[in-house]
Formats: sequence, C-alpha cells, structure tokens
Amino acid sequence: ESRLAKLERSGAGKSSQQGALQQSKVERLSQQFRGLAEAIQVIQAGLKNTPDYNLRAEFVCEHCGSHGAVNTRQRCSKCGNEGWWGWWPLNRKK
Repeated sequence: ESRLAKLERSGAGKSSQQGALQQSKVERLSQQFRGLAEAIQVIQAGLKNTPDYNLRAEFVCEHCGSHGAVNTRQRCSKCGNEGWWGWWPLNRKK
C-alpha cells in the first residue's frame, strides 16, 4: 500500500471520529436546550399567575399618560412593615 493511500485512510478515520464527536456535542446541546425551554415555560406560567405580571410594559397612567412609571406598596406579612417597589421616572427628583 502506498504512503498516500495510508495517509488518506488515516485521514478518513479521523474525519469520521470528528464527525461522531460533533454529533455527540450537538445531541448534548439539544438536550440542554430542551431542558432550558421547558424551564422557561414553567417560569412563564408562574409569572402569568402573579398580579404584577408585565405591569411595567402595560401600565399607562390615566391621569398623566406616563408609560411604565408604576410602583406598588408592599407589606411584610409577618411584621407589617411597609415599603414601595417599582419603577420611577428617570427625571424624578428624590
């Protein structure tokens, strides 16, 4: 067998090994992607069941017409301490 034939045969073997490795990587990444997609669906379903879901994107003030400048009062159900959480306009003076 000629030297060229040996090199071609050895290159073909490496090529098929590389192809198998690539296929293995693709399969592993596909499984990870499916897992992430399922986790995202669970998270989205949970968020849609909350009263403030997408509030910032959908809120428009009936009085001044501002978009997304919205906040809610929060209360600790254990001690009763209250505070505010939300988004204020960028030009709001503190």
